Amino acid sequence: MGTIIGVLLLASVEGNLLKIIFAILIIIFSLRMFFENHISFRKLKSAFGIIFGFLGGITGGLLSIDGSILTIFFSNQIKDKQILRSTLIAIFIPVGIWRNALFYFTNVFNTEILKISLFMIPVVIIATIIGSRIYLKLNQELYRRIVAGILLLSGMLLLIR
Repeated sequence: MGTIIGVLLLASVEGNLLKIIFAILIIIFSLRMFFENHISFRKLKSAFGIIFGFLGGITGGLLSIDGSILTIFFSNQIKDKQILRSTLIAIFIPVGIWRNALFYFTNVFNTEILKISLFMIPVVIIATIIGSRIYLKLNQELYRRIVAGILLLSGMLLLIR
């Protein structure tokens, strides 16, 4: 539902202010996550999952940044890095397909974007293989810091583009 709202907003509203707000929130969370000496696993109530899912859908449809919002939520819910990684993969694949279908049917997705996307598939596959090999060598703390760094980078890139 959130993705549909986000895609419709993308087609009709300038999302710059929303983009800046989400970028700042992602940066703040990632810095907190990066500089904590230990992970505080305060599980949020399941109602927050619905809220984060809805926000992730809106930001995914509007700004294509659903991954950051969902990673923030699930990194506070799941302690084990293997379960966290598996959960995020299981969510990102169908969400990506759903969002791209909505982009296509609302004419946001054109042939030029399709060509670039198809070109990137082998790059994503190679990066996934490399990442999977590196992942096996990471301890829990280093993995958490890498996730925080990636979130920080995505927040910063969102601010400058």
